[in-house]
Parts: sequence; structure tokens; C-alpha cells
Amino acid sequence: MVLVAFTGGVFFTQAASHGTGLGKWTAEFPVTFSGGPGGSGTAQDGQTTSAGINFNQTNITTVTFQFSFSDRYRFSTLSPAGVTFKVTSPGNISGESTLRPGQSTATSVTIREVCKAPDPEEYSAANQAEAAKAVSTRHPANENGTGDWTIEITVTREYMSPIHPVGSIAWTASTRVDSYTLELSEKLAE
Repeated sequence: MVLVAFTGGVFFTQAASHGTGLGKWTAEFPVTFSGGPGGSGTAQDGQTTSAGINFNQTNITTVTFQFSFSDRYRFSTLSPAGVTFKVTSPGNISGESTLRPGQSTATSVTIREVCKAPDPEEYSAANQAEAAKAVSTRHPANENGTGDWTIEITVTREYMSPIHPVGSIAWTASTRVDSYTLELSEKLAE
């Protein structure tokens, strides 16, 4: 029912009531990316060295580690290092990349499906704050990728003679983190 009145030169309309007083809200969970934490260290030939990188972020869907290293062995041009970088998430998802001796000094490891972004949903609520509370109750922050990620660096090298100085590498890691966020919008009345 719509009431229309003309009084004293002012045009006034009143729309029909919405019944429940609740609005419709659409919750979407787009994935965005940002730079994450990094790390560095050294690793000796013939050993596996462990390191950790801590992620304090929630709702992580994918992490890409970019690794590079410099060979610190005095005779590296004759006996270059080979390196395997293995990454394991707090949820025990792992991936690795191996660089053969002399092949390259950079590689990446991507861990996918750390968690899955929720599908879009609709909520009925009196206001945005109530809608956001309903969404966070149904979809609390996902901490599958939150915490310490383990990096294992294994260095291999074929030495030219049985008597030799021990070599090592210096490595660095940077990360790209994909995570989802909540976007809440009010659906217009039809």
C-alpha cells in the first residue's frame, strides 16, 4: 500500500512496510594477495637444514615461496651445488622443488588449497553489523595456514676429489600469500 498526500505544497509518499524489518545482505569472499613473511640462512653440503617462517594471517588459500641461493663453495664453478627446498604447512601440506647442480639458483614452491574460500551466501539481518556477526558465526576465521611453516633445505654436491673443503650455500625466501576477505553488501529491494 502506498499513500500519497499533498498538503501545503509538500509532496509526501510512504512506501509499504517491509514486513519483518530485515534487510537482505550478500556475503562474498574474494581472494586477494599480499606479500608475506620471508627468511634466510645458510645450509651445509650433504645435510638437511630446517628453518621456520611464521604466518600470523588467517583465511590463507595459497602460499608461494620464492627461493634463491648463492653458492659459497670456493670451487663452485667446478662443483656447483644442487639444492632441494621442501615446504610443509602447519596442516602438514607439503611441496618441494629440486635444482640440479649448475641448473639454476632460483625456484618456487606453491602450496594450494590451504583452505577454501566459502561460496557467496545471503543473510537476513536488521543491519550490517548483525549480518557481519551472522557471517562470522557461520564462517569463523580459518587458521589452517596460521603458524610456523617448516622449510627443509638439502644441499648436494659432487666433489672432484675425496679430500675437499666443505661447501655451503646462503639462501633467501620471500612469500606471496593469497587469502580471502569478507565483503558484505545490502541487496536492494525488488
